[in-house]
Order: sequence, then C-alpha cells, then structure tokens
Amino acid sequence: MADQKERRAAVMETLRGLCGSEDFPEVEKIEAAEDMARYTVTLATETVTPAAFTLAAMLEMYTRSWYMVQGTEAPACSVRFVSAATGETIEET
Repeated sequence: MADQKERRAAVMETLRGLCGSEDFPEVEKIEAAEDMARYTVTLATETVTPAAFTLAAMLEMYTRSWYMVQGTEAPACSVRFVSAATGETIEET
C-alpha cells in the first residue's frame, strides 16, 4: 500500500509541475480522483485549448500506466475541464 501511495504522490507532483508550464500555461490546477481515472483540470481560459486536449491524452496515458503497474485493466479515463473564473464545466472528455 505504501508503494501505491508513493507512486500516486510522484504522479501528482509531476502533474503539479505541468500547471502553468511553458507547454500548458493555461492550466492552473490538475486534480485526480483516488482511482486515478478521473481528473479535473482548472483552466485560466474559457475554452479548451489544443494544449489542454494534449494534456487530456497524457492523463489517459497516466491512467493506463497506473493500472498496468497494478496488473488490472484500466477503466475509461475522464477529464473535466473547468473555468478558474466561474468554476463551471467547460467540457468533459
């Protein structure tokens, strides 16, 4: 169990490093559900940018890798993009 907590902490640290980065300047926050298959991405924009869609694909890869390490089949990954200004959902994949 400790290994899983450490892996989750490492993944979350990596995701925090993407926020506001050169590649993802519009991303303010990335939150992951305990199952590591559902994410909420807070954007500084009111639309989902091409870079944010790239991030969604990356999050799906994280989900698949997470479950592969556990030796179980990955559930469908979902990413909900929300506006930082309003808190409203912009789009969900």
